[in-house]
Amino acid sequence: MSKILVAPLEALTDPELTDQERRVLLALFSYRGRLTENVWPTREQIGERANIKDLAAIGKRTSSLAKKGWLVKFKKGFSGHMTYTMQFPVRLETPVDTIGQPLEVESTSYALEVKSTSQTRSNPPLHTRHHPPTALNKPVNKPIKQTIYKKIALDPSDPLINLYKEFIDYRIGLKHPLTQQMFDRFLGVVQVCCDELGKTPEWVITETIDAGWRSCKPEWLRNRIAVNPKSDSIRARSIVDSLNDRSWAS
Repeated sequence: MSKILVAPLEALTDPELTDQERRVLLALFSYRGRLTENVWPTREQIGERANIKDLAAIGKRTSSLAKKGWLVKFKKGFSGHMTYTMQFPVRLETPVDTIGQPLEVESTSYALEVKSTSQTRSNPPLHTRHHPPTALNKPVNKPIKQTIYKKIALDPSDPLINLYKEFIDYRIGLKHPLTQQMFDRFLGVVQVCCDELGKTPEWVITETIDAGWRSCKPEWLRNRIAVNPKSDSIRARSIVDSLNDRSWAS
């Protein structure tokens, strides 16, 4: 199944990127899911998608991309597995006016106000690019709404927020509470499971809870499906049964 690449246009037009850096950057963006900005492909996987056979060059290119503001890379856990957090370079967010002069930007979390530093025109036209793209694909003139639940920041408009809260409470019940970083990484793993198994995030998270796991992996879920291929989680079945119940029409 082919992958759909979603990346800022500047990933193609950034003049500071070399050809190999651009290919590595687009390869990393191809692993990004809708639930998190964290990706953790291996160097072999990046090299395959970027068409670069020299694996040593992959590490150099990702380090260069980090310096140029496109990502943050860090190692996690005893295995030292590399994780990349995709972001948009601040240097590319500065708008310019129609004659190429830099504009002074005064912004808050709620509005973006643009004023010209040029004194040659009394009423200069506003630049058309009011919403510089970001790695999150969110316009900067809108506040990022968040609610804090058990020290974890959640988007209140996310349709899965109640399921996230259930998982957070479940981890607390296991005496393994989550940090924000741990929760973000879990959502990344959920996205990987969804991509590989063709399942929904609701199914993956619910199965994780019902199986008594602290996290999930595609192979664990495959084994769970193999043992009982026709059984979804008890909660998933009860929801489906409720939706299909027509006894009230009798």
